[in-house]
Amino acid sequence: MKKIIYALLMLLPFMACTEDITENITTGDIAGSVSDQTTGEPVATVNVKLYSIDDYDGGYGEDNWGNYEEYYYNDYGSNSYTAIASTVTGSDGSFSFKGLNPGTYEIEIEKSGYEYNYYENINVKVGETTPIHMLIKRKPAMVTADKELLDFGDSKSLNTLSFNIVNDSYEDLAWTIEENCEWITQVKEQSGTLKYGKTETIVVVIDRSKLESGENTSVIVVKSSNGNTEVRVRAIGEYKALPILEIYDASSIRAYSATLNAEVTSVGEPAYSERGFVYSTSTNPTIENCIAKVAVPKNSKAKYSCEIKELELGKTYYARAYAISGLGTTYSTYSTAFTTAPVLPVLTTQEVTDINYENERANFHGTIVSVGEPAYTECGFVYGTSPNPTINDNKRAKNGMSGTGAFSAITVNLPTDQTFYVRAYAINEAGVAYGEDVVVEPEFIVLSSAKLMVQPTDLGLVNWDSANLMCNNSTLGGYTDWRLPTKEELMVLYNNRDKIGGFTHPEYVKSSWTYWSSSEESYNYYYTINMYYGDLKRDFGSYSNYVRAVRTIQ
Repeated sequence: MKKIIYALLMLLPFMACTEDITENITTGDIAGSVSDQTTGEPVATVNVKLYSIDDYDGGYGEDNWGNYEEYYYNDYGSNSYTAIASTVTGSDGSFSFKGLNPGTYEIEIEKSGYEYNYYENINVKVGETTPIHMLIKRKPAMVTADKELLDFGDSKSLNTLSFNIVNDSYEDLAWTIEENCEWITQVKEQSGTLKYGKTETIVVVIDRSKLESGENTSVIVVKSSNGNTEVRVRAIGEYKALPILEIYDASSIRAYSATLNAEVTSVGEPAYSERGFVYSTSTNPTIENCIAKVAVPKNSKAKYSCEIKELELGKTYYARAYAISGLGTTYSTYSTAFTTAPVLPVLTTQEVTDINYENERANFHGTIVSVGEPAYTECGFVYGTSPNPTINDNKRAKNGMSGTGAFSAITVNLPTDQTFYVRAYAINEAGVAYGEDVVVEPEFIVLSSAKLMVQPTDLGLVNWDSANLMCNNSTLGGYTDWRLPTKEELMVLYNNRDKIGGFTHPEYVKSSWTYWSSSEESYNYYYTINMYYGDLKRDFGSYSNYVRAVRTIQ
């Protein structure tokens, strides 16, 4: 309080000193002082600037110090302030401006280490001295920085920048630097004591390989006794992206193996260096917890596949695609699931050979192309009189067969008097696999009750001598004892004509559907039968009739 009274007393001489008012006095004065706001002590060497308000037109906006205040325009439309006078305070903190035109003025004061202050709406009158007392506040003692931003930008070669810390306070200051950023690899120096009025350079080094894609920002904090100063650090990282993968359903699923399929839909930036699959018996496997990691060589194709083996039968597996790049490992979003299952063998059926109709036997042939998974435990042949016979029909197993390759089996009790079908088969845990049907058409029709074997087609339309010769010369099926049927056997053929077949001829000659027998009725006359009407009669040997050969089954 004493110091404030002292400052007021300093103004008394100005207020007490008066001059006689004469007609030529047209100006006034300002007498002022500046004191420390906290201590009340006079403050010397404070910069004091005087502005005339009456010379400017008013408005509102941001002033030169960033404050949104009333501003003024001069006659030229500029909003820049220009001081009409300036001075500094003396050792006692006083200042003055004399010979001022009457009007309204504003005073600004500033001093290093102190906060800016101003006094507005100062009215100066003719012949009077206007007293002004102003307070100025000392700034906290702290270290500041000469930059608010260190901008490394996107230049790949720019990895080092620096800023200066400044102590413009009134005492030496201890300082430290704090930062927590992975891509800022070095800040030098980290701490120290900065003398009053001095500066020190701080060097900042970054590692661009650790930057994220796009803009990266961080803050370096300079801490000192009365506060902190922050310097923002900014750097633009190259575009980076992990690869993107999609996994598809497994294919070729077998008892102990399966084929995995995936696609790299985006190679990433930087591009991936390895791709493949991981699989496990748990969902969403990773490289760390999988049964196995299977790498697939890179090529120009986005889609890739891989067969995995040594799996367990009947177990469910989960697989994911993976890719490794400089950014790390990425996986397909989802995993695909599959369950191993037995696979049927693959086999074919070949033509039947060595058919013996008299003994009702033949040799069946097949080939195992693939043994299946697990391998088959039984193979052989099935046969019957209907297409696609199964093991529920007639079955002939092949003992001792294993692996792939051809196999055969002689089969007896065949239906030699009609068409029958043969298929190779093999059995494993997956079930029964069959080869294709082989159709066996009988070369002869067997009439078991009559102990006759009949040829299925006519030998011709000839006279009796030719008919007899044609039958005797026939070697169909390897047999050489073919002959003309007797008249009694010819009647048996008529009664079984639908089973035997081939007796129908053009409708307009039904009466001529006549066949020779070997039975002679009289000299050069032989018995015949009409296969349409069933008439038994005799014909002269030189006539022409149809011929059907038979043989006796022993």
